[in-house]
Amino acid sequence: MRKGIGLVLIVVILILAAGFDGWKIGNRAGYDTGHDAGYEAGQVIGYQQGEKTGYDNGYQQGDEDGYKKGEEAGYKEGYDEGFRSDRLRNPGYEEIKEITEKYCEWSSSKNICGLLAGNMCNELRESGIRTGLVEIYFFDLGSHSLIAFDTPEKGIVYFDWIPKNENTILVLREVKVEVGERYFKENKINVDFDDNVHRTLIIW
Repeated sequence: MRKGIGLVLIVVILILAAGFDGWKIGNRAGYDTGHDAGYEAGQVIGYQQGEKTGYDNGYQQGDEDGYKKGEEAGYKEGYDEGFRSDRLRNPGYEEIKEITEKYCEWSSSKNICGLLAGNMCNELRESGIRTGLVEIYFFDLGSHSLIAFDTPEKGIVYFDWIPKNENTILVLREVKVEVGERYFKENKINVDFDDNVHRTLIIW
């Protein structure tokens, strides 16, 4: 009888021991699985939060740096432009006559008024003379470019490249510009379209 009881106790102890080992194994497996799942979830959430924080900080820093660089560039550009404008002077009428009489151009094309006027403006402005780029608009056909000066004696005077020799030699001469009047006819230049001036624009 005692042998039977002892045998039962041994079996119970073995079962409990096996159950405890199973619990330890299951507990460890569950811990590892939970740890891995938690790590992956935490990594995803942490990455997202880190990315947002990094983006926000980077954006703010980039915005500040960009603003600073833009402010510096704008200041320099404005300073240079203001410095150039302050250096420009309105020439006297006689000075303009002397300057413009020296210029002549050769051209086989009639459609270079914008190039000639633009180049002339840039050249004179670089030499310190305030020069206006003029655009006159016609009722019938497009526009035409020339230059202007604001003189102390006569106010605004206009100069254009006028054909001298079979439309190939162009000289810079004073012209008349009046809204509602025929520009080319007033300045003794033959054209085959309605050259009545609709409006004018001067860029100084």
